[in-house]
Amino acid sequence: MVVTADGVLWVCNFGICGQLGTGTNENALIPTRVGGSDRFGGEGVRMMACSNKHSLILGSDNRVWACDLAHHFALDMVDTVDLLEPTLLPDVAMFTNVPKRTAMCLQKTIASWA
Repeated sequence: MVVTADGVLWVCNFGICGQLGTGTNENALIPTRVGGSDRFGGEGVRMMACSNKHSLILGSDNRVWACDLAHHFALDMVDTVDLLEPTLLPDVAMFTNVPKRTAMCLQKTIASWA
């Protein structure tokens, strides 16, 4: 995943787990545009965190989106629906990718997963 200076998210990699956000769980063998301000809250993407099974995307407006297959998602929020396109996580306020994925939820709880 790559975020351009103007906040557009591009992906290129194996996508078997739906983590690329392209709408399928197919590989993206050439750079593929996922979206910018048109998809991510009108302001584009600030940063992203990705793994071989899921991806998290932080919009410039501090909202968080996720992509993956339902059985891989570990936040216990939306684990029954495949997220093949970036899907807004309404209860997540921010996330970090170091040392493992951690999210601060709006209910003032913290979720963490590998």
